[in-house]
Amino acid sequence: AVSLADLASDCGQMMRLAAADRAITLTIRPMTAPVRLWADERALRQMVLNLVANAVKFTPQGGEVRLAAGLDGDGAPFLAVEDTGPGLGEAELPLDLAARHRESTLDTGTGRGAGLGLTIVHGLAGLHGAQLHLATRTGGGTRATITFPPARRLPAADTGARAGLTSAGV
Repeated sequence: AVSLADLASDCGQMMRLAAADRAITLTIRPMTAPVRLWADERALRQMVLNLVANAVKFTPQGGEVRLAAGLDGDGAPFLAVEDTGPGLGEAELPLDLAARHRESTLDTGTGRGAGLGLTIVHGLAGLHGAQLHLATRTGGGTRATITFPPARRLPAADTGARAGLTSAGV
């Protein structure tokens, strides 16, 4: 089981130096209630770090990157990264075009990647039954949200037991 609050905090701390080097403010929105997710912690960490690294890379100096985790209106756990960068160029960009778009149209002088970060996030999200949604605000800025099925959320008292299995005597 993975605590979304702990994961967001850890990933935010890991990326603070990279953000500070570019005078970018990195904010982690506190969660109102603890949410634990039945998921592969290493995969979740990779997804969040890829999204935050992209946001820092494509946000101009002095911009802002925000990391949030919680439950949406339907009770589905989510992780979201929002930035004040140039955006994706369209209100919403289909994921299969995301890597090509970044690689072909954005050059911030911070170095260019192979465009694989979003593809990796999309693949890892799919393995968890989650969806990656990319959206751009008018005037710039991108929000990447990974939304997990509500069934992946563990009850607050659940410390790892799943599907009727208990740890007693094991």
